[in-house]
Amino acid sequence: MEIINNNQVTPYRLHALVRLVPRLRTPKRDDFLELLQPLDLVSSQEASKEVYRAAINFRVIVEDENGYISLHPDIGKRQNIETSAGFCAFMQKRLTGIADENADNYLLNFVTAWYAVQNERIFQCQKKDEISQNFNKEMDPRGEEELLEEGRLFNPTKLNGWLTWASFLGWGWTVTVGGKELLMPDAHKRLIPVLPALLPDSQEIPFSQFAEKLAEICPELDGGPLFEKCWQASRSAELRGNQLSLMLSTGLRSLHDNGKIRLTHYADSSDEWQLYPAQAHPIQRVTHIQRKA
Repeated sequence: MEIINNNQVTPYRLHALVRLVPRLRTPKRDDFLELLQPLDLVSSQEASKEVYRAAINFRVIVEDENGYISLHPDIGKRQNIETSAGFCAFMQKRLTGIADENADNYLLNFVTAWYAVQNERIFQCQKKDEISQNFNKEMDPRGEEELLEEGRLFNPTKLNGWLTWASFLGWGWTVTVGGKELLMPDAHKRLIPVLPALLPDSQEIPFSQFAEKLAEICPELDGGPLFEKCWQASRSAELRGNQLSLMLSTGLRSLHDNGKIRLTHYADSSDEWQLYPAQAHPIQRVTHIQRKA
């Protein structure tokens, strides 16, 4: 299953559902849906049912054999899901880092990798629908009719769902360009919760060591298996070398500016990486990285 398949399932609706469960102290399913969408006020509970179904499928809540609902055991007492940031951190564990094409939410991560590979190209699309069309054309040559028959076609509905969840999960933020709603690539929110794994201590390390761990932990970002697969399909004729993507570069610069990390460039180092050009930012090249907070 893919969380981007149904536009009824938004992060904010799912978060509202999750916050309501402990307040009602193990409610029954029918009573719960009635509170989410009272039938006296609406003709259908379709939206609440879709959000409820997603919460079950993606292991956010559980329902016992008697129809009573509780939070999934993975949401422990120390997991603060009351705040948007806490809920986002939990959903990042559920939905990101997926590189198995047979796993749930593989498409969410695969499209993100493709989007990260595009860099400035993404802003050259004349219409928003071109994004989904270009993805299908480059990443699966079987044709739209066959993809549609298999249920694997990345269409405008899934694109809208992807934009919503990609923004929430930390791969960027939505912006309107030429009347089109797009995602401005910026991975800093995606990187924050995994910084302790990427940079286990406060020692400064060569950037190549960081890049190696990044490829393992974030398969959709630079060097990861999804990113590499998309690069080969989309930009194989171009030399990349140590050039970082716009999505990762913007994220690293944001973390540096916010004091989360320190990016350093030593002129005598052979391990040099080029950030995506940004004339207004002083950091263009980096050789070492350090976690600060």
